[in-house]
Amino acid sequence: MEWGTHLFALALFALCALPVIKLLVESLSGSGSGSTAHRDIWAKPVPAWHFYAKLAAVVVIAGLLLVAWIMFMIETFTPDL
Repeated sequence: MEWGTHLFALALFALCALPVIKLLVESLSGSGSGSTAHRDIWAKPVPAWHFYAKLAAVVVIAGLLLVAWIMFMIETFTPDL
């Protein structure tokens, strides 16, 4: 595959993956505001596995993005044999 096609695929994947990573990282800290004024006091606590599932999703998506970047760099800067 040509490097231009790889670059387009990498950019498209990054445009989709980075907002998802940002959303997951922001939701890891709970409400994000630190204020208890807007919390529902009757809400059930979130199970701990939700945190670990979100953390695992962030690691997997960031890992896939890193692998895609490495593959693009290998394809672009290694000479044809």
